[in-house]
Amino acid sequence: MTKIGEHAFSGCKNLKAIVIPASVTLIDNWAFVYCASLDSIVVSEGNKVYDSRDNCNAIIETENNLLLVGCNTTTVPETVTTIGVSNTWRGVSSAFKGRTGLTSIVIPESVTEIGRETFRDCTGLKTIVIKGKLKKIPEDVFRNCTALETITLPAGISKIDTLAFKGCTALKTVYVPAKKSDYYKQRLESCQQFNQGEGPVWGTIDELVVELPAEKKKK
Repeated sequence: MTKIGEHAFSGCKNLKAIVIPASVTLIDNWAFVYCASLDSIVVSEGNKVYDSRDNCNAIIETENNLLLVGCNTTTVPETVTTIGVSNTWRGVSSAFKGRTGLTSIVIPESVTEIGRETFRDCTGLKTIVIKGKLKKIPEDVFRNCTALETITLPAGISKIDTLAFKGCTALKTVYVPAKKSDYYKQRLESCQQFNQGEGPVWGTIDELVVELPAEKKKK
């Protein structure tokens, strides 16, 4: 086998583990969307296109450092630069779409881009920490993450799409860097989830946005 086709395992709710053999050189879009129980991903050694480095429980395009498919237990390696943005459907992601067992995720500093819908319908996701150099939170990226309570944002995000948090009805706290509360309040106010009374979102924008303590500079 050299190819896993589009929607090949889409909606396989009881699929718990996958092993990608060394012979596979193409994984099409949406091959593993809505595999709600997927807890283990291993890419066989010797695969020249994909890897699952550092036992990360994910499929990574080796050449591009692109996390293509994740699961409920994925740890995003610090060598990954992009999550779920394919070459054929630029900007659209299915990396974690429908992983209902995913409860938390940390996006490391190395990541500069996340595709649309990356975490859509991850209904068990409660906490997200974004550490990195991300500049944009795209459309529908956290749509229908109905259990999401807290998200931590880095300093440099310049754009938050109006539909980024659509359906995040449990959101209680958006942690932001010191002296960045006004900056992020302005960007969040344009999101439909906060400006159209579609709640129940916990609290107002002023109550949601909480500044983290300033980091002490190393001597």
